[in-house]
Amino acid sequence: RTDATTGGTSILYEFVKGMVSGIPFGYTLDGVGLVDRVVFAARRDVNGWGVWSTDGTSAGTQLLAGTKGQGLGFTRLGNEAVFFSLGFTSEVWRTDGTQAGTLGVLGLPPGTVVDSDSPTVLGDEVIFVAGDSTTGKELWQTDGTGPGTSLLRDVLPGTAGSDPEDLVRVGDWIYFSAEDGIGGRDLWRTDGTSAGTQLVFSLPFGYPEGPRHLTAFGDLLAFAHGLSGSKDRLYTHDQVTGTLDLVAELAGTGGKPEGIGELTAVGSRRLFFRGYDALHGKELWVSDGTTAGTMLFEDLQPGVDFGAADELLLSDGRLFFVADMLLALESLNHRGIGATAQSIGVGCSAGGRLPRLSAGDPVLGASTEVRIDGAEPGAPIFLFAGPKAAPTGLGSGCFLHLDLAAASFQGFGVTTAAGDWGSLPFLVPNDPALSGAQLTLQAVVGPTATQPLGFDVSSAVLLTLGR
Repeated sequence: RTDATTGGTSILYEFVKGMVSGIPFGYTLDGVGLVDRVVFAARRDVNGWGVWSTDGTSAGTQLLAGTKGQGLGFTRLGNEAVFFSLGFTSEVWRTDGTQAGTLGVLGLPPGTVVDSDSPTVLGDEVIFVAGDSTTGKELWQTDGTGPGTSLLRDVLPGTAGSDPEDLVRVGDWIYFSAEDGIGGRDLWRTDGTSAGTQLVFSLPFGYPEGPRHLTAFGDLLAFAHGLSGSKDRLYTHDQVTGTLDLVAELAGTGGKPEGIGELTAVGSRRLFFRGYDALHGKELWVSDGTTAGTMLFEDLQPGVDFGAADELLLSDGRLFFVADMLLALESLNHRGIGATAQSIGVGCSAGGRLPRLSAGDPVLGASTEVRIDGAEPGAPIFLFAGPKAAPTGLGSGCFLHLDLAAASFQGFGVTTAAGDWGSLPFLVPNDPALSGAQLTLQAVVGPTATQPLGFDVSSAVLLTLGR
């Protein structure tokens, strides 16, 4: 474990005594936060794997259950987690972080392979990609029970499979790319039902990979799609209007239409990405979703060599990324990018819902709004704002991310039947002196049907004011 200092970095737990590694070289440490613990996979002995939990201390690290293979694809579903034990016989598991609540719920057909990067939550289910010798790789669904785990739709009948990739949730849909054997690899989406798993667009024939880097960009879907002739295009799709807009066309690299990569939504207004053109090479680009608003953000290394921008991440109001500089040395960089709204933490509730708070970028002199989704239906909302603070545990996995002593009440509302709520637009003062100022928002939800004498807590949003 680490607190990001040399002195605060130490071995938390030795899973297998001696020279045998608990997480062998080449394997990925996979896990997920769950209430006030983290559940993850590691070896239980030299011969087998297990699922473990920890509270961040050696004494609080324990084996929950042994598994036939390595646990991967840990995905939080309410107050539990779903994951997959991958071996000769793969299994669907679920855990609540206790030994009694950790169990295998279904053995998948022999030889089934699960794409551990694919699990994506949609409502009360996890959508994932799995392949067997009968259907090939297709979409599956699970609610964490045996009867609730099944093939969602066989998009391409036969053993080849449609090979769904790049699953991402936008609104009430999960978008992905798939091959149906007719028009090549195209853009698809699902609402979690077989009938609602449908082709969205058959794109111009081009690079065999089809739509790439599918990314949620506010209420839009953004993705790249390469054309024949070494051209790469940036598209956005509006799930409400059903429109598909061509935003930009960039040159490809190495004879391949791969001039766009690392699509990363930052705040509510901008999409940063690695872009390539013949003048600058691979550099950091930005888009507001329009052609006019898509441009080179910074020429990190003048000329066509080096530069690039990978591993983009918003933290504390700044954009961090890795760049290739002279002598092929990689360096960690960060830039101030003006107004941003950054999500922090995960909501908590007794009923298993995870209330999520979001906000528009607080641009000086412009209006923005605050929204909640995933809360209990018909529940009161109390919105607070205050200086940012280190997370304070409230018990039962709830954390406060603002300075309560200096916080102020900002508004009240009631969630809809869908568990959503949106504030009225409010104006951010047009005062240059506020540029760079930060404020944390967090909401208390309740009392609710599951918490008649208590409250749920939303995730938080860190607002950085600016242009």
